[in-house]
Amino acid sequence: MTIFDTDSRQAFSSGIAALALTLTLAVLMFAGAVLLPKNGVTFVMIVLGLACVLMSGWLGYHLYAIANSSYALDRNSLVIRWGAIREVVPMAEVQKVIDAKDVAAQIKFRPIPVLGWWYGEGMHPEIGPIGFYSTAPIEEQLLIITPYGGYALSPYDSEAFLEAFQQRFYMGPTQLLEPARLMPNFMESEFWVNRSIQTLLVLPFLILLTLIGVVLFRYPTLPIQLPYHFDATGQPDRFGPPDQLFTLIGIAMLMLLLNWVAGALVYWRGEKLGAYLAWGGSIAVQLLFLVAVLFVTFWG
Repeated sequence: MTIFDTDSRQAFSSGIAALALTLTLAVLMFAGAVLLPKNGVTFVMIVLGLACVLMSGWLGYHLYAIANSSYALDRNSLVIRWGAIREVVPMAEVQKVIDAKDVAAQIKFRPIPVLGWWYGEGMHPEIGPIGFYSTAPIEEQLLIITPYGGYALSPYDSEAFLEAFQQRFYMGPTQLLEPARLMPNFMESEFWVNRSIQTLLVLPFLILLTLIGVVLFRYPTLPIQLPYHFDATGQPDRFGPPDQLFTLIGIAMLMLLLNWVAGALVYWRGEKLGAYLAWGGSIAVQLLFLVAVLFVTFWG
């Protein structure tokens, strides 16, 4: 099997720049949230910081994919390597190879807005779906056409790739393969398609964010002392400064983390019901914290 690398220099350097920018923004947002006076702006900075962290993770994954991208050829298949993904294209299914620029006007595709990042799925009215695994602009891409769609590639040495491809194409396959996309187990996890699991994991986190937002937006107007405990008659019997609300936030965060971990451990053991109960319980716990904070900050 002959392996052809992509020309990933521009894509990798632009990706590093984008990653450095998002990480810098995340640090600035979190630093501002810690150092500046606590108010609604602090909450906005926390949310923006979290968004930058998520974006950094996404960029980091794609950087890994670009740094580990190649195309492997033999008589039976073209194997596109894109990070942890392996796209197997049977040579028996290939109809022809064309320059992508010849049909670019009819391709509907929005590339990732980073130089050299041509990854994703596009559509052509005649070819069908097109999988982009490229680090060069569309004018420099080759399009592998099959009955079920196309694959846009950008080998570093496109002439050598075409020559090798044509040789193996005309020799014919020695065995017939099925098209396949091979991924590691974690990428095929039920989490990515199960809406119930996604809801049970994301909803308590959103409740926690709401709790943090309530505290920070209310913080500048809170009195010096707040009631944190009430006796049997409903009268407050323990007071404390508003800063104690951040202790409640810390406890809520710890409880959320423990519920997530406990649910994951149980889920990996195959006990899905137990995992759902652990994750569902985190929703109830976070709601209790939210109600307590609302009561103290608005009606206490």
